[in-house]
Amino acid sequence: MSGRPQRVAILFDTAGFVRTLPLTGAAARTLFLNKHLARQGVDVRLFLCDLNAESQPSTAWPFATSYLDYSAFYSDPQKLVPELKDFAPDVLVMANSQLTAEYGRGLADSVGAALVYEMHDDEGSLLRSIHRPEDECREAAFAQSRAIAAADGVVALTDEDAQVARAMTRMPVHVVPCGVEPGPQPLPASSRTLAFVGNLYYEPNRRAVEYLRSDPFAGRLRATGAAVEVYGRYPAELRGQDHQEADFVRLRGPVPHLRDAVASSIVGLAPLDSGGGMKLKVLEYIGAGVAVVGTTIAASGFEWFERFGLIAMDDLTDFPDRVEQLLTDDALRHRLGAEGRLLAETWYSWDRMATLARRAYLDIRDAAALTVVTPLTLALRAVEPPYWLREWTGRQGTGETEPLPLLDETDDMDGVSQLAEAVDCARLAAQSRTGVSFPRTGSAGYKGRSVAFFADDAVLKVYTHRGEDRCSRELAGLTYAGDRCPDLNIPAPIASASLQGSLSWIVTRRITGGPVATWDRALAVDLGRLAARLHAEAPGSSPFRRSPSVRAAQSTHDAVYRSLLDKYHQSKETAECHVGFVHGDFSSRNILIAGGRISGIVDFERSGTGCRYHDLVSVYLHDGLMMNLPWRDFLAAYTAESCVTLSHEHLEHHLAEYFCWILEWAPVVDPQLASSVGALALRFLERGAR
Repeated sequence: MSGRPQRVAILFDTAGFVRTLPLTGAAARTLFLNKHLARQGVDVRLFLCDLNAESQPSTAWPFATSYLDYSAFYSDPQKLVPELKDFAPDVLVMANSQLTAEYGRGLADSVGAALVYEMHDDEGSLLRSIHRPEDECREAAFAQSRAIAAADGVVALTDEDAQVARAMTRMPVHVVPCGVEPGPQPLPASSRTLAFVGNLYYEPNRRAVEYLRSDPFAGRLRATGAAVEVYGRYPAELRGQDHQEADFVRLRGPVPHLRDAVASSIVGLAPLDSGGGMKLKVLEYIGAGVAVVGTTIAASGFEWFERFGLIAMDDLTDFPDRVEQLLTDDALRHRLGAEGRLLAETWYSWDRMATLARRAYLDIRDAAALTVVTPLTLALRAVEPPYWLREWTGRQGTGETEPLPLLDETDDMDGVSQLAEAVDCARLAAQSRTGVSFPRTGSAGYKGRSVAFFADDAVLKVYTHRGEDRCSRELAGLTYAGDRCPDLNIPAPIASASLQGSLSWIVTRRITGGPVATWDRALAVDLGRLAARLHAEAPGSSPFRRSPSVRAAQSTHDAVYRSLLDKYHQSKETAECHVGFVHGDFSSRNILIAGGRISGIVDFERSGTGCRYHDLVSVYLHDGLMMNLPWRDFLAAYTAESCVTLSHEHLEHHLAEYFCWILEWAPVVDPQLASSVGALALRFLERGAR
């Protein structure tokens, strides 16, 4: 190893990544510890078997990743030897007890590496704590003892687990806890929400959420005005019958920016009555500057838990008391949150943990070189499927990952990758919430500002730009239009979510109908009547906005833009708006046809309350000018249905406004659209709206 960086190979099997985003504690530790090892100059290579179809390697990771198939890990581990020999690692790190016991020693010897067993839990005790059958507990304990005996050294997460390992081996045992990446200092939370973080396929987390829903906790804390936000994957059976925004416990699914989501809460919860190892959820809480309430099981591995949290008994009898104490004592809550944040930035930083791991690997490598081992013949033989495979099998089919449509033309591939992960998290959250399975591939909306996923009976729309505002407008618009036009197909909302740290999304019923191919007089009359019915009321929704910002358009369309702006301002003084509901993009792009008649309308993400002429100019521009809509028939039907006499001058006022608005952003975002609209605007300036 002299003269070159330390080389560390990690053999890791999981179903814990969505693209490159870790969704389990083991996946998070593997990613962040090795990321910081690489930043300290260690040559790291991850040999990853991830059966999750959404898992993908990333150039954003500062270490190499070799994706290996299931057979290399579980059927024919001889396949691992060539790649490992080519890398020539100093240490081989394995965390799976069964794999380490069955072929870890032989694999490490065949490539000349020291074998490190990373011990995440005392596995026998863990299974007993969740009341698994005793023979299963003994089998797990035996497999772990064999893994410890086979290794040149052990890295444990807690002192308690290290003591277990030291009783079974004379080789070095080191403690390298989990860490946290705190990120920017969080803003003070203004809500009374409580956070729980965890993968609910893991039995201790599942039991914790069932407790949070129980009367001893929910009945007590609901009266304080608090609510619990749960972040992490969860099975359909936990969704229950009452999963609404008004629920005390709200299952939110995975979120891409967990720290931001947790920081919106004021207390982090860890009501664990079972489990082992170090709890990453506690680290997430202190990284977000949130005070913690946890049991002694949750406090395991933390030297100074009392500096950032309150400890409750493992039987949870006093857990509600501790939470209520923090809700009522602002000074205590803020002090604990600040102390935890300081520890997250120093003692529990991943950079410190990487330093500990690097030293541990060097010590284990040196000890292995001095150890005289009796030669053993260990075959690299196949082993039984891993424990996590039971979870994965019921959740997701196998298959190749299909690419998400490119959300925009950009050289920032890391940014695209992060956005793709956020979209995937929203899709998984929507699937958990609704029980609907959406395909992995979606359809990108205009310039990637949304992505739609189509199931047989439902549609998921994920907003990638100004999501919270657009989602709330869509939800309000769909609700209003469904009530106003019950005879039409309006996509009925099923579920939606807008959470800090994640993309907003909405799931609606999928409706039938096709796009408009050509307009005839009968369809123009239908469209005029539909517009009038939608405009008839002014619901208390958000104001509709589409005013030009009155800035010079930096493009070849400057002269046209300035002339349009003059026309807009000249007519503004005498303009009389007719306030009502505004769809926001009322045109053939969002009208569905079936049986020669208008059957439905979609896409309400820009809807609100405003002047109804905003919709009329959309129809005029997109359909009257571009698709030869019989304009006079449309206007006659609209006037007859609405009993409103339309003003030609006011129509031209809003048309000038619409042209200006498009020419302010389209030259940069969509030059082709800018050219088309610029030509139509010039025609409008010469002839008016005729």
